Amino acid sequence: MALNKYMHPRNKYKNNPPDFAVLAKKYPDFAQYVTYNKSETRGFINFKDPEAMRCLTCTLLKEDFGLEVEIPNDRLIPTLPLRLNYIHWIEDLLQGMDDVTKEAGDSGKVTGIDIGAGACCIYPLLGCTLNGWNFLATEVDPTSYTYAVNNVSRNNKQDNITVKSVKRDEGLLKFLNEDESYFDFCMCNPPFYANDLEAQGLLPDRGSERPLPSSISTASEAERVASGGEVGHVSRIILESLQLQQRIGFYTSMLGKKSSLKPLKEMLKENGKKKSKPPIRTVVPEKYLQHLMKHAAQTGGMQNTRVQLVSSAIKQLLGELQVPFQECAPPSPDHSISLTLTPTENTWIHNRKRRRQKSREAAEGLKHVEQPLMLQFDTPEQKEQQPNTKMEEEKMEHDGSHVGEGGKSEKLDDTDRASEEAAHEEFLFKACLSISMIDKGIVMEMGWLEGKDKDGMNQLVCYLKSQFNKV
Repeated sequence: MALNKYMHPRNKYKNNPPDFAVLAKKYPDFAQYVTYNKSETRGFINFKDPEAMRCLTCTLLKEDFGLEVEIPNDRLIPTLPLRLNYIHWIEDLLQGMDDVTKEAGDSGKVTGIDIGAGACCIYPLLGCTLNGWNFLATEVDPTSYTYAVNNVSRNNKQDNITVKSVKRDEGLLKFLNEDESYFDFCMCNPPFYANDLEAQGLLPDRGSERPLPSSISTASEAERVASGGEVGHVSRIILESLQLQQRIGFYTSMLGKKSSLKPLKEMLKENGKKKSKPPIRTVVPEKYLQHLMKHAAQTGGMQNTRVQLVSSAIKQLLGELQVPFQECAPPSPDHSISLTLTPTENTWIHNRKRRRQKSREAAEGLKHVEQPLMLQFDTPEQKEQQPNTKMEEEKMEHDGSHVGEGGKSEKLDDTDRASEEAAHEEFLFKACLSISMIDKGIVMEMGWLEGKDKDGMNQLVCYLKSQFNKV
């Protein structure tokens, strides 16, 4: 229980180490590893004895959390106080975020990913026991995978925890391509070392003043060594997060070496420039959903999913605002639809004032009436008088002209071409708007991509939210 001052305030072992003497009386298997002081009032164990450490972890999990686990002799023995710290940090991060999951669905169920669950599967078991979280846990080592599955079943957590066997040479989160679910967080306790020499302490990776570890490690090669060490491992998570984007609420990882902080912070800073602001999320109110479903029932649109109903309503609002948008290919129409917005002017500020002005104009008879579309057909005589289009095109190509509407030639110089191209690029901002299903609720998310008017994007989100609340 070293470094008490760095333990999370809610960690039950902070300034409260387990009483080995009391545990020895209650658990005979643990008693064989306990020695006592002269008065036999205080117990001690040898932290360099792997059997004693394995038994201690199993005993504490049983005593303090009601969990029964089996840890093989040649696999990592998790240190319980450190694992609890990580769970409590995740709790704090979830609390600090917009609690979308609780607002969006009746269950408010949190679902996380544990990359490299290990034989004990300790993070999912603790998270599920303490907070009722669901987990998707991955494991590359066949032996650890088998033990993890058995430990989940042994504690009847198979309805909450899924353990997935993955290949070492695949992406850390590639398996998400097969799963359309949203995950609230991702956690990982990566291998510290880049090779066996470093893992065996044959390379100078520790400061001269840093003491040797007080406990022993029984970790397998897969648990100790990864390509590039923990920096390489976490770097791959960062790169994959750029592709997955909003599929995971936030990404976290433990680090074992202080020297890993600098390169990873630099990488985060560099990649953070590509997306300077986190996406803005809002839960679509249930009242608004009921309004859309009622309207769909009246118009025969009940075959549409809730995501499609909200998407259609938002598209209509964007159309009224004359905001150009393009639908991206979604992972699944039932779970997520994404739109890329490129507004060229702010039409959502003072929109109410503009509507009142139009109403006044209509009342005064000043409303503009569009002329009906007239179709004109050429007579045979007119056709004979028309120039040979092919010959004209060849001539105008020589002159730098092009054929316009109605067969008229139009001269294009470099300035015209530049203006035409600029017209397509002069948007206030480009943003990604996604509509997703989380549990039983619908979440709208707006993420900044590029442009010059970030305030305009925030105002558009507020405008859409105000429309949801008008029902």
